[in-house]
Amino acid sequence: MVWTYFDSGEKISSVDIFYTDGELNELWGKRYKMIHQFKPIGVVRCQLKELEDVPFHWKVSEVEGRIEIFKEFKNGLKGIGRFSHIAVIFIFHKSRGYRLVQIARDGDIRGVFATGSPLRPNPVGLSILKLLKVEDNILYVKWLDMVDGTPVLDIKPFHFDEIKKKFS
Repeated sequence: MVWTYFDSGEKISSVDIFYTDGELNELWGKRYKMIHQFKPIGVVRCQLKELEDVPFHWKVSEVEGRIEIFKEFKNGLKGIGRFSHIAVIFIFHKSRGYRLVQIARDGDIRGVFATGSPLRPNPVGLSILKLLKVEDNILYVKWLDMVDGTPVLDIKPFHFDEIKKKFS
């Protein structure tokens, strides 16, 4: 599904098809900025079935599970096993709506961009996971902070040792 916004941020429509720039200009004038359509590359599988069970952040999680990469994207995993950690970009698919100002876990009142809340204008999450092993199209991981069934948009290698050196 594609959400379309005016430059003001007002949501104007959700559509199931992709329009070209010319078609959008014709339909809604030049008040939109940009539309992107994302297709999940895989799905998270783990024991976390309820949102209440999910650790609030990957940095405090010890949960193990797997990421099943869809067969059509399997070749994109070539070489991923040489990395100890991966950055996983995912959709907060159970999140509904957003609040620009929220009460953070520590009780402070903050803007959504100063929190890790799933209640965001674009319900996209980022977690750094420990990569335990790779078998075929399955990534076995640790530090999950996602519910079972979470759609995965992208995976990137995370150079954990280089980051540690940089900040040591």
